[in-house]
Amino acid sequence: MMTPALIIPPRERITYAIQGAPLHLRPIWAAVRDHGVDHILVMQGCEPFRLPNRRHPLLMLIGDDMYVSRGPAGFPRKALRRAVSNCDAALIVAGKPDPEEYQGAATFAALSRLSVAIVETRPEHADDWVTFLRSANPNIAVRQ
Repeated sequence: MMTPALIIPPRERITYAIQGAPLHLRPIWAAVRDHGVDHILVMQGCEPFRLPNRRHPLLMLIGDDMYVSRGPAGFPRKALRRAVSNCDAALIVAGKPDPEEYQGAATFAALSRLSVAIVETRPEHADDWVTFLRSANPNIAVRQ
């Protein structure tokens, strides 16, 4: 099992990562490098986690699109609920990732200084994620 951790590599490593990253992930890494945005990757089957106290906005990438999609049930529910309760917005990506949508989420986090959860899932679990996000945080703005 994997334990999620905030990812804050040195600036030069981020620049190198951006060059080889898929197009849709480049804006996330640029927000981390250029705007002091924190980033965490939460994958299916991860161990329960707790985010440290932060002073920066967060881009939380939730990976529910691996070999199978399990929806919110594939994650430690209490930990994920706690993490999502501190997000201001969420983007549900239930198909091919659109670089413009990721750019929008990264720009929102960087310029508005607010936290965003990006859920990568499959179409059959998109509605489950909307329900979970809104139950964990009734004030969260969700885009599908």
